Amino acid sequence: MACLALVAALVVPAAAISASNPAVSASLSSQADWISPAQIVVYVTFSCAPYVSGTAPGTGFVSVAVNQAASATPGGFGNGSQTAITCDNQNHKLAISVSPGPFQLGSALAQVLYCGFVCDTQTKQIKITRA
Repeated sequence: MACLALVAALVVPAAAISASNPAVSASLSSQADWISPAQIVVYVTFSCAPYVSGTAPGTGFVSVAVNQAASATPGGFGNGSQTAITCDNQNHKLAISVSPGPFQLGSALAQVLYCGFVCDTQTKQIKITRA
């Protein structure tokens, strides 16, 4: 019986820890829209679990960096971001403008940094195509 009480005491704090560390997730689209040599639009689906920051509901942010010079296609580098995204366990589809480039049609390496209560990253090869 004492062993069962010890196990119960250990399980409760573990559950409390995981509940105070909400998950975040993001998914980069495999295609970006070429707007001009100085701008592309990258699409991200973002979700974060609700949390409280002080007395206000917590929000998330997404930052995208695209490096075309690192791929077989010559081109430039740029970044863009979106802030104050509601953390409500719902998927939010974001169109993030990335600049300054110069960008060309073709492949590029994209990295997304996404944060709610915690942060994570994803790196993916994308294709820049005409919008």
